[in-house]
Amino acid sequence: MVFKYYDKRPVRLFENFIELYGECLDEIINEKLEIEIYPSHNYLSEWIMDRKGYFATNLLLKGKNIAYNEQNCNAINLSIEERHACIAHEIGHIRAACTTFATSLDKEHNADLTACELGLGRHLAGALRKIIDEGNLAPGTISEMEERIKKIPG
Repeated sequence: MVFKYYDKRPVRLFENFIELYGECLDEIINEKLEIEIYPSHNYLSEWIMDRKGYFATNLLLKGKNIAYNEQNCNAINLSIEERHACIAHEIGHIRAACTTFATSLDKEHNADLTACELGLGRHLAGALRKIIDEGNLAPGTISEMEERIKKIPG
C-alpha cells in the first residue's frame, strides 16, 4: 500500500497508518494499492467530500483517493485509532469498487469489514457513534449508521 499526497506533503496520520497496518493490508487485499490523499486544505478535496465530512473516497473520480478533514475530526475528538479505522473503511470502499449492485448500506458494511479485518472494529464503532452524536446527520443516515454499528463484530 502506498499513499501519495496531491500537494506532496505527507500527512503523519496516513504515514502512521501505513507503518502499523500497511503490510497486513497488502496481504488482505492481495494487491499493491496506490491511493492519493487530499487533506481538506487542498481545494480538490471538495470534489471528494463536502466540508462537513471527516473522511471520504469518490470512486467516480479517476484514480483511488481519500479526502481527510483534520479540523472536523478534531472537533468531535476522534482518537488516532478511530481515524485509522475510518481510513481502513475508506480503503474498503476502494477495495470493493467493482461491487456496483449492492445497496448503499451493504456497501458501507462491506467497507467496514476492512477495518474489522485490521482489528479496528470497535474503534470504527466509536467513530460512527461520535459522528452520530455530533448531530449533523439526516435521520435516515443515523439509522443506517446505527445498523452498521450493530453489524461490527466484537
